[in-house]
Amino acid sequence: MGGSPRLLKMKRLWNDVEACALCEHLLPNVTKKVFGDGNVSADIVLVGEGPGEEEDATGHPFVGDAGELLTDIIAAAGLTRPEIFICNAMKCRCCSKKGEKVKNRTPKDREIATCQPFLLRQLQLIKPKVIVGLGGTAIATLKRVKLKEVRSTQLAGLTERGKGAWYLWTYHPSYPIYRGRDVALIDQMVGHLKKAKEMAHG
Repeated sequence: MGGSPRLLKMKRLWNDVEACALCEHLLPNVTKKVFGDGNVSADIVLVGEGPGEEEDATGHPFVGDAGELLTDIIAAAGLTRPEIFICNAMKCRCCSKKGEKVKNRTPKDREIATCQPFLLRQLQLIKPKVIVGLGGTAIATLKRVKLKEVRSTQLAGLTERGKGAWYLWTYHPSYPIYRGRDVALIDQMVGHLKKAKEMAHG
């Protein structure tokens, strides 16, 4: 990161994320924490759930199959990854281990609450016009409610006015993949990001 005041503050925040050991139970299976990528002055921020296996290995968000689909959706909406900022509600991979097998799992409410201040500090530094929540975990984190209170399938496409920014809810890109790369769901997500672009740029 360079030397502008915003970049320096973001670097300090990244150092705080790197130093965090509050979710001590997660750390044995964490290779790299995933801070986020993109334009730190972006008008649009996409927030996902948390790192999966590929993200944990590389330290970058959305680089697996869901990430490839998200990149395609971003492009179809007339945007590029470098012009927006992409991050997650969780900075560490949440997984369960049985023997040698490690599987991703949904974060628990207490884990989300522990990591939430880092996300909120990121958003305060970036100051986006539109924040897009990708899936239930991201939406619950941004709405500051329990996971059980959120159904992304019911909220997808809806917007809310927040302090300093608009919020727009959509699916996590893994959802259409799990449904056989459902074209209708993908088209909906493209439409939602087009809406976010219109909201941000007028």
